[in-house]
Amino acid sequence: MKRKLGAVLLVALALSLGLMPAASVEASSGPGIVGLWHLDERTGATAGDSSGNGNDGALEGGFGTALSFDGNDYVEIASNSSIMPATLTVEAWIQPGKTGARQSIVSKWDGGGDASYSLELTPTNKFLFYLHNGTTTQSITGTTVITVGEWYHVAGTYDGLQARLYVNGVLEAGPTTLVVPMTTSGVPLRIGASAKKAPYPIYVPFKGAIDEVRLSNLARTSFNLTAPPSADTNTVGLWRFNEGSGQTAGDSAGSNHGQLGSTSAPDVNDPTWVTSGVPAGPQWVADQWGGKALDFDGVDDYVDCGNVTQLDGLSAFTVEFWIKVDSLPFPADKWEGIIARGSSPQRCPWVFGNKGSSNLYMQFETTTGSAADCSLTTNNLTAGQWHHVAFTWDGTTVTSYLDGLAGPTDTTSGSVLVNTDGSLKFGHIPGYAYFDGLIDEVRIWDTVTPTFNFDADPNVDFNPVDTDHTITATVSIDRTDDGKEVAPGVKVDFDITDPNTSESDTKYTQNDGVATLTCTSDGIAGAESIDVSIDWDWCVPAAETVEKYWLENFVTGGGKINGNGKKAALTFAGTVGVLEDLGIVGQFQVVDHTGKGSEAWHCNNNFTYLNFSGPSTTSPPASHNTAEFTGTFTSNRGSPPVTVTITIHDLGEPGAGVDTITFDGITLTIDGGNFQVHDYPSD
Repeated sequence: MKRKLGAVLLVALALSLGLMPAASVEASSGPGIVGLWHLDERTGATAGDSSGNGNDGALEGGFGTALSFDGNDYVEIASNSSIMPATLTVEAWIQPGKTGARQSIVSKWDGGGDASYSLELTPTNKFLFYLHNGTTTQSITGTTVITVGEWYHVAGTYDGLQARLYVNGVLEAGPTTLVVPMTTSGVPLRIGASAKKAPYPIYVPFKGAIDEVRLSNLARTSFNLTAPPSADTNTVGLWRFNEGSGQTAGDSAGSNHGQLGSTSAPDVNDPTWVTSGVPAGPQWVADQWGGKALDFDGVDDYVDCGNVTQLDGLSAFTVEFWIKVDSLPFPADKWEGIIARGSSPQRCPWVFGNKGSSNLYMQFETTTGSAADCSLTTNNLTAGQWHHVAFTWDGTTVTSYLDGLAGPTDTTSGSVLVNTDGSLKFGHIPGYAYFDGLIDEVRIWDTVTPTFNFDADPNVDFNPVDTDHTITATVSIDRTDDGKEVAPGVKVDFDITDPNTSESDTKYTQNDGVATLTCTSDGIAGAESIDVSIDWDWCVPAAETVEKYWLENFVTGGGKINGNGKKAALTFAGTVGVLEDLGIVGQFQVVDHTGKGSEAWHCNNNFTYLNFSGPSTTSPPASHNTAEFTGTFTSNRGSPPVTVTITIHDLGEPGAGVDTITFDGITLTIDGGNFQVHDYPSD
């Protein structure tokens, strides 16, 4: 019979994922690594340094300052014809500070008939766009229910006939035919409130933060949410709120400047200047290898890693990264910073796109006062294509590499200058231009890495595609009286899921309590989840006085392989299985009849690996038809012991001419005999 130990054992699963890489294929850290930024975080405002040196990068980019409204504040722009176009888009970034009330965000409406348009929040916490033609008012309402503290981009458009409402760039209402033509009202334009009839007291004010208000003379259909809006030829008003102080909100598109509050002097109706919280900086985007990269807008995006002091005084280094440039050649008047620490004359080091070319340069100063200046092979970058770039310095010679191929060199001496003038940045050099494109897998060494290997995966020199990866699960038992011990013979199910493929298998813990799954890197590239489950179907004594244990899974049988003379050339027999507390047990014998006299090779309980796989069998019923085991065999003739892996395929009954056995890499069909793979026996 079989029983479960039940409450006798307290089970603890210790799961150790010895997976390289972890959730996705990445560059690995190791000796000589100064900084390693995978740029794979997917979300958030931090690019983590995986080297262990703590040089995490902050994603920076430029919405500057904003205005905070306390529910009694506003910015006012005097009424004029330019802010009442016949077709329009009114848009803004907002961070609501309260819900459950009507609140005006951008409004040219007096609460009555003197009105043109208004962008608002409703008492049900949705966005509303309102239009008026002097006698009739109509509006459209979005579907998003706002949350206090979250940033939203909202835009209302009118093309002269139909209105539309966009939230975070997505059309949520419209197109809806509304009243025409829109009124040219005399009420002032207000941001953060509406104005009642003259003398225009405050009405339905907004509480929260507002930034980047733009008014256009056409109905826009798309919006860039990763950078501040620009003042193009269709912009009639752009209030970026980047002044940071004072009583004026300047119009970046013209002369429609706004006044804070009710007077030109500070008063109770003034909103407060604050740092903008609009999600900004480089954006997390998918790379082509299953992970993430950072997309820099070329306007104001960069990553700031602080002053990486591990770069000071280096006598050798390697700087490497992956890059995809949006357009080439680089602008004729701009050096686009890619990796930079310090400012001239403390370039420690710089890598940048050379203006007017399709080329990259690396520069750095040393303690001897000399400077290195090394480029890639001229104009070899291709727009829209991923490239691996590396620069190495061995203390004398600087060498450039593009996609693993060595290019131009330069020479300098000394050691890297100690930097006192700035932090390590990706995507920007202070005083120069911002980079426009994608950056991924930045790694800096304090030594030279002279060779690089490139395939479809950007990390193949760290984690080759052809390299197997292992996941291990360690299972232990907490015996309350005797302490914790490893648990051999436990069934462990591995299940790996990723966007393109999946891999799963069942293994059994060995004598050390460890079950190991070996899989290809393609099977775990970009893995989204790795699940490990165990099956505690333990075997115990059939009676208290009888020390009898059942094998949970085993293979048993025997057979022969005939030679040319139809006599047996090889015979073999045995049973190998999994036994509680003892792990892999059994005996197996292979007898070689081809020489003078037979040589028998035995393995007696000296097995290091046992695994069952393959489809189910029906006679006898079992969940697998293949058993693979590794054991150390000794000879009856005193030959040196050998470690052999044997695979037995139970492919049918009775087995002769059907079952196969594999050893020494050779698969042979059994001419006589039979093997069977068994599951746990029934009660």
